[in-house]
Amino acid sequence: MNRKYVKLAFAFFMIFHCATSEVYTRKDINYSKYKRIAVFPLADYPYKPGSGLQIADMLSTQLLNSDYNIIDRTQITLILQEQALSLSGVIDENTAPSIGKLLGVQAILTGSVNEFQCVNTNIQMVQGAAPAYMAISSAGISLKLIDCETGQIVWAGSARGTELGQNVEIMAAQKAIKDILKKFTNIDSGIRQKNFQTHEKQTVLPNFRMAFPKYDKYSDEQIIQAFRNKNPDLKDRSDIWIIKYIETKYKNK
Repeated sequence: MNRKYVKLAFAFFMIFHCATSEVYTRKDINYSKYKRIAVFPLADYPYKPGSGLQIADMLSTQLLNSDYNIIDRTQITLILQEQALSLSGVIDENTAPSIGKLLGVQAILTGSVNEFQCVNTNIQMVQGAAPAYMAISSAGISLKLIDCETGQIVWAGSARGTELGQNVEIMAAQKAIKDILKKFTNIDSGIRQKNFQTHEKQTVLPNFRMAFPKYDKYSDEQIIQAFRNKNPDLKDRSDIWIIKYIETKYKNK
């Protein structure tokens, strides 16, 4: 193959196998005060019901590897139900202070899913040759951190991930999430560096992995999904609830 086409093919692979993100940070905020955070479901992508809840769970799971104290979705739901409130309600500068007080958190992380789709793209680079289509899945998210005392948005960011393959939007979303959380967990411009690591270096299921080393080739997300498939009566539980359940079951084994 012509070296020019080899370079183009490599460039194409890199473009559609990565994640990009951008963030906005307020410089007048002391971010060290945000120790306890509630992650609310993101607004769904059109025609993809449940995508916002799924990505919110992925965010919560990733943030377990940070210094933040993340509130379990199951706990949030119970507290809000006691007050006749819904988890899917709108969180904004007007509702954040009262919701934050109920949950005992300093901030709420929420946002929207603005891309969650798979398209067939013509990757043919030889002029005059027949089209060569490849499935490319993509996911895009927008996040915002709302101060529960003032109701102000103190941090905002967006990220987009892509993955080669049919209907692998979740894998694309994982890339976007990991990319943007690296910036989110260092929002104090180096003053408040957090001990955040992605799942390639750290796991939220150490007890399970110690009991079953043969599953090391699988990611935490894959293990959690396998648990849901095996226990359909618990499939609606949050990722954090499942993690606590598994880790308690296999503790000291």
